[in-house]
Amino acid sequence: MDNEERLINRARMGDSQALGGLAEKYAPQVYRLAFCLLKSEEEARDAAGDVFIKLYESREKIPVQGFKPWLMKVVYNHCLDLWRRRKTWQRLLPRLLRYSPAGLEPDPAETAADADQRIIVRQALLKLPEKERAALVLRYYQDLSYDEISEVLGVPASLVGTWLHRGKARMKEILEQKG
Repeated sequence: MDNEERLINRARMGDSQALGGLAEKYAPQVYRLAFCLLKSEEEARDAAGDVFIKLYESREKIPVQGFKPWLMKVVYNHCLDLWRRRKTWQRLLPRLLRYSPAGLEPDPAETAADADQRIIVRQALLKLPEKERAALVLRYYQDLSYDEISEVLGVPASLVGTWLHRGKARMKEILEQKG
């Protein structure tokens, strides 16, 4: 059993230090996904806090295997609930890419050409259907596997593969048109 599994088992039994350890480890990823979905630093902080409260309240349901995709699904679903309350679900997934997801933060050494390319890719992603865009973002910006994406989006892994394939093909088309 690795360290994370031990931490999860302790958290499941109500060990507040273990829950704190999980929160400390995953807080940046939880916040980043919430921020990408909600567009607001304040709402993302609140959502991240809510997610960790939910984690504490349902600690006995924390899965030992597949914790990260389970947690990302909790974040995703919580953000969806917030959006539904505001009746703006249609705008949820496009907001994923309006702000820099993990790994797309500008680097001070980044050249102007690199920055332009990053913007072009983000604009192309925004043109994709939301299901394909969500699959691509979770795969390439959140580094989730097909199975993990399947868990987050609540669809079979085979459908994730289809969305990724179609999304990449459409991205290629869009980017080729831009020259």
